[in-house]
Amino acid sequence: MTTKKNMNSKSELNKNQLGKVSETEYFSQGEKVSIVGIVGNVILTAVKIAAGIAGHSTAMVADGAHSASDILSSLVVLISLKIAKKPADEAHPYGHGKAESLATVAVGVFLLGAGLSIVYFAAKSIISGHTVEPGMLPLLTAILSIVSKEAMFQYTFRIGKKINSSSTIANAWHHRSDAYSSVASLVGIIGARHGFLMLDPIAGIGVSFFIVKMGWDIIYNGVYQLMDGFSDSQTIEEMKQIINECEGVSDLKAISVRQSGPYIFVDLKIGVDRKATFEQAHEVAGKVKSEILSKVSNVKNVHIHVDPVDTKCRKGCEVKLMDLTKDEMLERAKKPAEEAIKLHRYYQGKMQTVPKCCIRDVSDFAIWYTPGVAEPCKEIKKNPDLAYEFTNKGNTIAVVTDGTRVLGLGDIGPEAGLPVMEGKCMLFKYLGGVDAVAICLDTKDPDKFIETVKYLTPAFGGINLEDIAQPKCFYILDELRKDCKIPVWHDDQQGTAAVNLAGLYSGLKITGKRIEDIKVGFFGCGAANVATIRILISAGVDPKNILIADSRGVLHPDRTDLEDVKYDVKRHLAQLTNPQGISGGPEKVFEGADAVFCYTKPGPDVVKKEWVAKMAKDAMLFACANPVPEIWPWEAKEAGARIVATGRSDFPNQINNSLIFPAVFRGTLDVRASVITDEMCIAAAKTLSECAEKIGMSEEYLIPTMDQTWVYPEVAASVGVKAIEQGVAKLTASRDDLVKMAEERIKAAQETTKLLMKEGLIKSL
Repeated sequence: MTTKKNMNSKSELNKNQLGKVSETEYFSQGEKVSIVGIVGNVILTAVKIAAGIAGHSTAMVADGAHSASDILSSLVVLISLKIAKKPADEAHPYGHGKAESLATVAVGVFLLGAGLSIVYFAAKSIISGHTVEPGMLPLLTAILSIVSKEAMFQYTFRIGKKINSSSTIANAWHHRSDAYSSVASLVGIIGARHGFLMLDPIAGIGVSFFIVKMGWDIIYNGVYQLMDGFSDSQTIEEMKQIINECEGVSDLKAISVRQSGPYIFVDLKIGVDRKATFEQAHEVAGKVKSEILSKVSNVKNVHIHVDPVDTKCRKGCEVKLMDLTKDEMLERAKKPAEEAIKLHRYYQGKMQTVPKCCIRDVSDFAIWYTPGVAEPCKEIKKNPDLAYEFTNKGNTIAVVTDGTRVLGLGDIGPEAGLPVMEGKCMLFKYLGGVDAVAICLDTKDPDKFIETVKYLTPAFGGINLEDIAQPKCFYILDELRKDCKIPVWHDDQQGTAAVNLAGLYSGLKITGKRIEDIKVGFFGCGAANVATIRILISAGVDPKNILIADSRGVLHPDRTDLEDVKYDVKRHLAQLTNPQGISGGPEKVFEGADAVFCYTKPGPDVVKKEWVAKMAKDAMLFACANPVPEIWPWEAKEAGARIVATGRSDFPNQINNSLIFPAVFRGTLDVRASVITDEMCIAAAKTLSECAEKIGMSEEYLIPTMDQTWVYPEVAASVGVKAIEQGVAKLTASRDDLVKMAEERIKAAQETTKLLMKEGLIKSL
């Protein structure tokens, strides 16, 4: 057997796993395609037999009998899938294969019967000499049958391949044989209508031999599964031995096998050393896959779950930190910070400018620069909107800060904020295909900040505000949104709010709670939580069920310190929420809360375990301070929280703006929206949560991770569609087109980086 490529890279393994269908999808897709086959064939059988009788065509009547056998094939496959839903016999851990194998044999038998029945009808006509010229109706019916049966074949075969179902694939070939039968009927009918009457029954005999052979082949595959695949455990024992001999595998936790004809599809769950890094675990998985594919006969594909790298229900890959000791988790948490200084100095920044046009030689400069460039300048002067067509304005944004509240570090200044802004630009480009420029302004005056950004807008398609202290961040965003002709977004407000809502949507699905019923607490009243409160209320949270605490305690209408004009936002929230007038310290927002969002200062120990213990049953805690959460997730779990999320990528449930802002701007720029509305943010949040459901949502997997790049085009398209629906977009496109546009942009950005790395233009470590 040819040795396959060792899948030892993270991207390849993720791609492989995302192609795997869940058990639920296996049955639902298989049943759906079987029902389509039954309904379609009932209609075709009736039409064919009626047309054959009315039009005096023996071939068409026989063709109708073929379609009738196809009804039985689809019905048997459907019944086998219903049976297969029952729990598997312990003696056969690969479960429902036996029922499917019997169905495969039955499909072959029906095909065999159909072929022989056509021979009977045709031979009877030839021997008796009872042949007449067929009418026009059978001819038209044959054409209809060819088109419809080929469509049924393509649909059924595609689903059968997707879910690795041998009976569904066999049923697809039954559809294809019916199409061939109709082709033969068409040839015979055309010949008979031109005087060659015997062609009608002879054509039926010819195609019958093909149908009989196909039926026999399908029976063989089904019997092979029954006799070899399910009575002989040698293959499984062989794989167990290979796995246990692979270096880095601590134990084999589970193995399951599904067969399609002679091919074997394998699911494994293996254990690795708890101290193994993310990359080491993937390397072990790649070695196991390669060994099985190269040494075990007929293995077609292998899906591998790595423990503790994989969470229980998820098909992606991420370190499951709850399986590590506290000391191991603390050590892991320090690692990114230790490497950051070394790598930032090594690369001297993260972004560079690279041309996007072809430069064949220096003579091209006359096109891209003077004198040729004068022509697009003249056109843009006539119509400024042409800047979107003649320049990169439509795909370029500015990431603007004054450095007054950078991450959880506070007011560190514009120069110290530059590494964060460059990192933001890198994520915009790599994850969203958006060109972004870091701009750090040396002013703390909000009016000067606003004025400067306004002056910059002709060069950009959008503005991303970043790391600006509150309360001035609210004023800056409101003023710029009011006066600018391009979309202005404050990621610390809108981006954080959208990703928080996505996490909440998923948490509600897991806990079975309703958004309109939950009690929500907010610890911290900065930009992130203020915007989250606004978005959550728009999404359905009752403001009467909200309690907010800042550094001085719970917000309520009687707090005299909120009378100062700079606290307008807090004063408004105090009047909107907490109708009971609850007062006290931050611990109050945790009491009886279904969810609490914390955006305060870096921890740990900012949130106490005893506070978490007072939350409601099945509580959700979002501890999102950077670079260290307000409470370590394992401590929050020990205190009783069911779901814990942080802002860190090395912990489960990263609630990070990076999952939102690249896609939101991608969708906004692709439809040239003039503003980013709350409804667009809610659409992004819903799609992000729905993507997690497709992968396998769990308590440790609320939303997708950044390495699942297929998610970004989906979110971008939802944002674009919502902008079009709201009438704030200058361009219109279908959702499918928006997904395709986003995929192309993002792929180009990522492939460019990979190419530069491959060619050594980005130095390797």
